[in-house]
Amino acid sequence: MNWYTITKHAGRFQSVGTLRYPEEGKAILEIDQDICSYYRSMVPKHEPNPKSSMFPCHITAIRIGKEIVVDQEAWAKHDGEQVPFEYENEVGFDGTYYFLRAYSPRLEEIRQELGMSPIREGKSEFHITIGNVK
Repeated sequence: MNWYTITKHAGRFQSVGTLRYPEEGKAILEIDQDICSYYRSMVPKHEPNPKSSMFPCHITAIRIGKEIVVDQEAWAKHDGEQVPFEYENEVGFDGTYYFLRAYSPRLEEIRQELGMSPIREGKSEFHITIGNVK
């Protein structure tokens, strides 16, 4: 299913998150919980009601079981690093998930250090899941 925009605002905002490796094969950028809370509250009432994600607000840098880290020696090298990112303020919806598009040249660099492509295959940017209808 294709995603569509449910809010119409143009612009990007800048923020910073903390890079974490919560389990083998997964890397996330922990970000301010208020970002998800705020944009979840902006979903129009005529749209399906978004529920909070089961995980705290974050940007997934590496997905467990979906991607292969080539250079294992570089794994977790940047744990705790403060990583800048930008996010769009338009809420997208793909039928299951509400999200914001996110961008981070530093996350792309870290992925490349691990021998991976800068962005996940088939994607053009990172994203922040703000809720779902599961």
